[in-house]
Amino acid sequence: MITRNRPISIFSLKCKCVFVSFIKRFYKNRNDEFKMLYYARKINPKLFDKEIKNLNFDIKIKTNIYNKNIINNFLDQNNIKDKNLILLNPFSISAFYTLKLVDYLRLCQEIVSKFSDVCIIIPSYETVHKDFIQEFNMFFKQKPQKIYIFKNDDNILNICELIKRTKCVISPSTGVIHLASNLEKSSIGLFSEKDIIFWETFNKDYVLLNKTKEELSTYDILEIINEIFLKLKRYL
Repeated sequence: MITRNRPISIFSLKCKCVFVSFIKRFYKNRNDEFKMLYYARKINPKLFDKEIKNLNFDIKIKTNIYNKNIINNFLDQNNIKDKNLILLNPFSISAFYTLKLVDYLRLCQEIVSKFSDVCIIIPSYETVHKDFIQEFNMFFKQKPQKIYIFKNDDNILNICELIKRTKCVISPSTGVIHLASNLEKSSIGLFSEKDIIFWETFNKDYVLLNKTKEELSTYDILEIINEIFLKLKRYL
């Protein structure tokens, strides 16, 4: 068993320990892909070094015709084909370094007001959808132009297909932006320094957050939104 350094694993004959603190100290700014390879090498270093060059690392997620039809129908129904599409994901269970939902909605509002040829798609899902729609309607009062909600049916490949159609993904460090990296799509990550180390994105473009969403001041939020605008221009 390949595992992190723990008292119970150090003295187990069945375990080979990986000292994560050692990796961090001598291999700074390495992402999780590197760490997993480091784990794998512990099994048989000689075999690993011999065969690593022969491995195919094409792990890009593939979608199918069902997913393509779902997204085609969504785009057709909203008449948003052939637009500059931005996927903006405000949802994250585990990321504390992010914005509040209302601030993401403010960001959406600012983006569509400043970029006339942009449409924003917000992916939603069953667990959050009802509360999100309530907050969305409270914020916008009337149905906004160029901001659309895609409620997924729990099929993650639908989100992958949607990401493929976009110019850029904006998201905290969570599943959506990690999918974008797998698909080699440009993204702007609202990341902490720790997020960058563990979850480096495809194009390595981040708005660095050094406070949790509860700690951010109004000035902090305005600065974050402004930085996102400046970065977004590169992808449109």
